Amino acid sequence: MTTTVIGAGYAGVMAANRLAASGEGVTVVTPAPWFVERIRLHAVAGGTRPTARVALSELLHPDVTLVTDTVARIGDVLELASGATLTYDTAIYAVGSGGRRGAATGGDDDWDATGEHGVGPDAPDGTGGDEAERDTTGGPGAGTSGAAADAGRPGTGTTVHSVSDEASALALRASLAHRPEAPVTVVGAGLTGVELAGTLRASGRRVRLVTASEPVRRGPRAQLASLVRAGVDVEVRRWSAGGESASTDHAERSRGGARPGPVVDRVGAATPPTDRGDAPAPTARTARSGEDRVEPADPDAIVVDATGFAYPTLAADSGLPTDALGRLLVDASLTVPGRPRILGAGDAVRIDAPGYGHLRPACATALPMGAHAADVILARAQGRPVPVFGLGYVLQCVDLGDGRGHIQLVHSDDTERQLAVTGRAGGMVKEAVCRMTLRWLTQEGRRPGSYRWAAPPRSRSGAA
Repeated sequence: MTTTVIGAGYAGVMAANRLAASGEGVTVVTPAPWFVERIRLHAVAGGTRPTARVALSELLHPDVTLVTDTVARIGDVLELASGATLTYDTAIYAVGSGGRRGAATGGDDDWDATGEHGVGPDAPDGTGGDEAERDTTGGPGAGTSGAAADAGRPGTGTTVHSVSDEASALALRASLAHRPEAPVTVVGAGLTGVELAGTLRASGRRVRLVTASEPVRRGPRAQLASLVRAGVDVEVRRWSAGGESASTDHAERSRGGARPGPVVDRVGAATPPTDRGDAPAPTARTARSGEDRVEPADPDAIVVDATGFAYPTLAADSGLPTDALGRLLVDASLTVPGRPRILGAGDAVRIDAPGYGHLRPACATALPMGAHAADVILARAQGRPVPVFGLGYVLQCVDLGDGRGHIQLVHSDDTERQLAVTGRAGGMVKEAVCRMTLRWLTQEGRRPGSYRWAAPPRSRSGAA
């Protein structure tokens, strides 16, 4: 029996290695012959790391067949953008997430096809796309167009950058190199925005981090406080009682200076508060729509949208069940209902069952999902009951730049514990975890089943 894995990110490589090392036939379809460490892209964009690429030949089990192409449609066979088709016994949908439409990517197309995903929404990306052919050296600014270097400059067309995929990160790095004195406005204070702001500030750049709401959890509040101490301007954008745009800095908010009322879900546009009176998170439409523009207070600023990711349209185009964001819907065994030959793992998949609301998009989620998808296929082949997926978390790691980090210990349901490791020690732990992700992938190719993860918040043992 042969399993075809669509995508070569964290979930895809883990699934492929676990199966191949167990003696199963495996084919991986991905647009380029390299793996992209998504957790390193903020450092690539900031110029502190030359590349986030790792050759797949260094990660994949030697018996895995690698096909450098893009899947255009999933049916009884896999239709590839090159015009070829692939037969499969079982397929694992592990395409991951990518840059939103409208973000600067360094080319005409706005979807990342640089090795983490086995799919793009349009046929031009199917052979690897322009982005996949550029920057083979990883050098600063290599392979990006002049338009990309100017992206973020008012009046030049594309004005919003991203670091949600490799092409976008490289375009931002080129723009930063082209305009070394320009300040940067980062919109969104999630993990991506915080890590990018810290990295850029550590390199001496003037950075303004804009968030639509005051963080509630201790960890994010501590992270923002650390950025403020490093010199990052952190603002919550609100609307005053008179309806005019207003903002308060972190110090003023800590004194209770922020007034309640509507907040902005992107800089320059207001959204009413929720019924509970708290600030709503940026909407999926805001994060994905190319028509939404993030306007900096400083017209010379380079703008980065760190409010979220987008998902490929492959599942919907193939007639598979999806949610409103385009994520493939699977059951508790990670199998598509009514389509037992197709499983899903990673960011572009949502488990449509009770008890999984604590899952977050992260490599800490993608790796166990990839391993479990492989376990389901092995269980079927061996006539064993199909296991139900369960995942608990242990910690959340954040890079704050200049060798500093914040490691928040969490309960299995991802709620915070009292303990956190910060400063240089936190930075060392963060780097160790980043290196371990690659080690877990390669070790699985040598010793299948060696990768394990924490138990879920409540027992989900049994068969699906």
